[in-house]
Amino acid sequence: MDATTLEALKAPRTCPACEGKGFKTWKYSGDTSPCRSCNRTGTQPGLDVQALVDAIFTKRGKVKTFRKSFSSMGGWGTTLEARAHARAYYVWRLARAHGGKDVSIPANASTLCHGDAFKAELDQIAEAVAKIVFGTDMAAAYRWGALLRGVEAPAGLPPAAYPNGPVCDGEKPGDEALELGASFREACEAEGQTAFNFEPC
Repeated sequence: MDATTLEALKAPRTCPACEGKGFKTWKYSGDTSPCRSCNRTGTQPGLDVQALVDAIFTKRGKVKTFRKSFSSMGGWGTTLEARAHARAYYVWRLARAHGGKDVSIPANASTLCHGDAFKAELDQIAEAVAKIVFGTDMAAAYRWGALLRGVEAPAGLPPAAYPNGPVCDGEKPGDEALELGASFREACEAEGQTAFNFEPC
């Protein structure tokens, strides 16, 4: 993204969840309720890409490192800070999925950014981060493609991209544990596998 595009992204956008009205009308009952996606304003704050990137990388001296852990907990709420945290968490979590570090369904991230006016841009940023940090943005696509469509993953991808590979690494935050689900863990154990690629505690 060039400087002009980055600056344009900082402008607020109409909330797609309520179409700028500040409230939602329920389809069947006709009742209305305040829109939680925009905090009843009808607009959502712009996207500060540099602040988002700074949030998902740590910096020691001049070296930037992709965060190993990032909690979704700061993203629940309607404040500007919660929205910024939710967006950063979304990019961090999807980059891990695309890159093969955690190919389980990113349910928390998807829930936090549901109705975000900048979701398409967040997806583009997550793919770019995955390519830079992990060398691929296709691991989750091949993992799920193999399960759903019989698509075969090419050689050279992370182990998580292949059937029977680990679903996630040992750095999955605790608030994402429900993404794995008890039935998934039970199915893995029945086949003599663990859901993670490390020994359970």
